[in-house]
Amino acid sequence: MNKKLTQREAIRICAELWSWIAKQKRVDISKKPEWPGWQKHGTMLYSCPCCEYNEQHKNKYCQNKCLLSGLWGGGCNSDSSPYNEFSKGINPTRNAHKIANYCKKLLKGEKK
Repeated sequence: MNKKLTQREAIRICAELWSWIAKQKRVDISKKPEWPGWQKHGTMLYSCPCCEYNEQHKNKYCQNKCLLSGLWGGGCNSDSSPYNEFSKGINPTRNAHKIANYCKKLLKGEKK
């Protein structure tokens, strides 16, 4: 991705990505790179709009500055985060919905 993302754009793209993943017949980590939105938005660091945003804005240690930190607790790879559970195959559809819905709440201006 060449264009710098705004926080809102990163969250919006993240909502699109996780909504699409949640609707797939087989929901697992292998679906993330298959998202058709990558053609529109370009490739991103770790296939994640929030990681891409942090990289573009020089926010190192994205665990501490992730736009979705209110959902993760620590970082997306913390033990009980919906992303970590999703990547391990634990309730993947439910966890994909959790991520998408959290992004949608942020876009509506609801509190983290």
